[in-house]
Amino acid sequence: MRIPVTRLALLATALAAPLLATGPADARLAAGGTDVDPPTLERGPDRTDAHLEGQRLVHGDLSVRIPGRRAVLVGYGVENHVVGTRIDGGWVTIRVDSDGRRHRIATGPSPYTMTYGEDGRVVATSRFDGITNRVVVRSTADGSQVARRTFRDSSSVLALDSSRVVLGGWEPARTRSWTLATGRLRTIADQVGYRADLTHGLLATLTGDPYQGGCSVLRRLDRPATRLWRSCDERVERFSPDGRFVTTVHLLNDGIGPSRVQLRDLRGHRRAAWRVDGGWIDVQGWEAGHTWIGEVHGPRRTAAVRCAGSDCERASAMRPTEAP
Repeated sequence: MRIPVTRLALLATALAAPLLATGPADARLAAGGTDVDPPTLERGPDRTDAHLEGQRLVHGDLSVRIPGRRAVLVGYGVENHVVGTRIDGGWVTIRVDSDGRRHRIATGPSPYTMTYGEDGRVVATSRFDGITNRVVVRSTADGSQVARRTFRDSSSVLALDSSRVVLGGWEPARTRSWTLATGRLRTIADQVGYRADLTHGLLATLTGDPYQGGCSVLRRLDRPATRLWRSCDERVERFSPDGRFVTTVHLLNDGIGPSRVQLRDLRGHRRAAWRVDGGWIDVQGWEAGHTWIGEVHGPRRTAAVRCAGSDCERASAMRPTEAP
């Protein structure tokens, strides 16, 4: 996922920037890490996390064909999954229940503008026109509108549930919480937020433009003065399902995906590092706890890779790597 601020689009030029180590142990991992190029790994069981295989949604034993083409997984929870797909030239949003039943809940919004609610009950769509951002929160039950608000800045949705939305934006740099029932909007931090996890109360912010010396800070969402970890070299990419770990990539990394991913605890201690030389990693997810799944594009072959610490294996068949 891209840092949600327009002015940071130049991050795409920094894909090859080197990772800076912060200590002897980090230096060893930065210099090495576990090579996850698919042909070098043994084949393990098929992946069990929610993912798409073409137009088919697969999650454990669930396998459901999605109509249309160009399916995009917006998000998933215990009870449902939300998928966007192109039908008759337009985007359609479909909810897939845990029993495999499909329900059309919206027509029009692109899945690339959507954020799935952590409780599975709502989904937010954002429409930025260069000046304002209109955010609409809809029920995943039937697509009905729950709340709507226009923000006169570049505020982007970081996370939401059926009670509140957390947004981060520049000019002024700040992170805010929007309470849906009352409409109350309050400032959480005077820094731009770029990742949030409501379930575990975590927030990642930038102290400033990273091209101008800005750093990443991991905080407690409801106690933002509580700083857990600060890095001027890496940024948070994903929170683990149990809220105990994060994956990180180089601070300026953007574009097709990183060539190196780190697993850290909330205090920044590195637990693992995974790399692919001459390729990239995208569509990162989790199976459980901190068992990581990544779609790894090696120089010649691509496959899903599962890692528990430094123990890694292929979790899908290999296919030829396609140029990005």
